[in-house]
Order: sequence, then structure tokens, then C-alpha cells
Amino acid sequence: CDKNWIENAGGKNGHPNARPLKGPVLLGYDTTIVEQCMLAKGLAFGKWRSPDMRVIVDSCSGAGFNFIRVNHHWDYCLQVQYIICAMQGKLPGQPQRTSAAGQPTGEIQFAMPPRELRLEHLWNEPAFTFSSIFIHEVAMLAVLCKNGREVFEKGVGESFWCELDPTTYAEFARYPH
Repeated sequence: CDKNWIENAGGKNGHPNARPLKGPVLLGYDTTIVEQCMLAKGLAFGKWRSPDMRVIVDSCSGAGFNFIRVNHHWDYCLQVQYIICAMQGKLPGQPQRTSAAGQPTGEIQFAMPPRELRLEHLWNEPAFTFSSIFIHEVAMLAVLCKNGREVFEKGVGESFWCELDPTTYAEFARYPH
């Protein structure tokens, strides 16, 4: 968990040993993440069409959020690892607290309310795509956290603290990812 989760950052932020991000994990679609980052920095958000990862990194660096932006060695297994680290508050610079059960938990926020997710495109897509990442992240939180239903009550900028369900997590961890 203790590594630099962004690539394409300029200067020292892009170095593998750098830990440039501080703040809650921000989950959402790329456009909603960039919008939240720009708003947090007091900048206007216009039409954003660029798939360029550097735009996301540049917009969100220094905005007070943790995010993953890896494209050279990214796969879904890495995304799963990131979310598991986020649930437990193990990402560098991520606010952490201890749950009622004595487990570490990390702050997660959403750039789009999870209750507004639309799943229809999952039936039309031939395979896993970048547009389905946020859906999978929310599904992991909903299933692996005892308080997973709360995810769907959260709005933009509201904090979610996962109370990891040890039984469900143990079952999940049995499968390679």
C-alpha cells in the first residue's frame, strides 16, 4: 500500500519513491474526479474531453485528495489492491481512524454520488472497460464493508469510513487478484 499511486506526474511527484498525495481517497468517473479536484483548488471546470492521464494528475495534484492514476502497468488486480488499501486507511497521506471493532479504516469520498450510478452499459460492453471501474469500486465497498449500504447514502464530498467485514474479506482474499 505504501507506494506512489500516480504516474505521469511532472518532476519529483512522478518518482516511484514520492508520496505526493494527501487527503481522502476520491472515487468517481474521470470527469467527475477532475471536476472535484478543480473545484477544491478554486478553479473553473469547463467541458472536459481529454482522455489524457496527465490532465487528471495535473488537475488533482495539490487538491487534497488521494487517487490512483497508473497506466503503464495498470490492470484490474492493481485497482483491487488500491481499493483494499483505501478501505483500511493504508494509503500514504490518507486520513485514518480506528473503527468500533478496533480495525483501521480510511477516509473515502465520492466525486459522484454512488446512488446515481447507471448499470445499463454493463450489459452492452463486450468486456471490462475504464467506464466500469467506478461501478466495481462501489460494489467492492458495498460488499466488503459491514456498513456498505451507507455508500449509497453518500453525496459528493461526504466521507465514508469502511468497517471491513472480516468474514467477507477472508472469503474474497481466497481468490487470486
